[in-house]
Amino acid sequence: MQDSLREDDGTFAFRLERWQDTQLKAVGAIRSKLGKNADELAKDFNANKSQPDTVKNLISRLEAHFKPTGNAVFQLLLQKLPTTTFASSNDSVTTFSEQFREYRTDLESLGKPGKLKIPDAIIPHLFPNSLGERYRPFLIAFFQLNSFLEINAADGTEIPAVTFDKALIAVE
Repeated sequence: MQDSLREDDGTFAFRLERWQDTQLKAVGAIRSKLGKNADELAKDFNANKSQPDTVKNLISRLEAHFKPTGNAVFQLLLQKLPTTTFASSNDSVTTFSEQFREYRTDLESLGKPGKLKIPDAIIPHLFPNSLGERYRPFLIAFFQLNSFLEINAADGTEIPAVTFDKALIAVE
């Protein structure tokens, strides 16, 4: 029974060769769409053949070289976040919330992985505040009923901070 489950060397070699051909074609297709600088980087990326020419290796190399990092990107994202408004999202709560999620992810991806964390109070606060005057009555009630910081009430009970997801559900 086990002998029938094993592939012979010829079948494995054939599949491996087919996979390598597919990778080469995919790498070629990607390189055909790259600009001059990226193509030069892709051409040089595996000159020493330390890694196989795979799509994953090429994308990793390009991403490591071209992914924006640093203070300028951080400042740009921080400037864009408060200027994002509900009106600029074609009055779609879903589109609007996706923009905030992308900003949060982009901000947290800058710098060393896992080191930059946006305080949980910022996004839930900016999100409803960016809805505009049409949502003013909702905002008054929302801000009275929710805390953006985890606090202890006078009776000693802990009041949890509102999350982005809770703010989104309240808006919807």
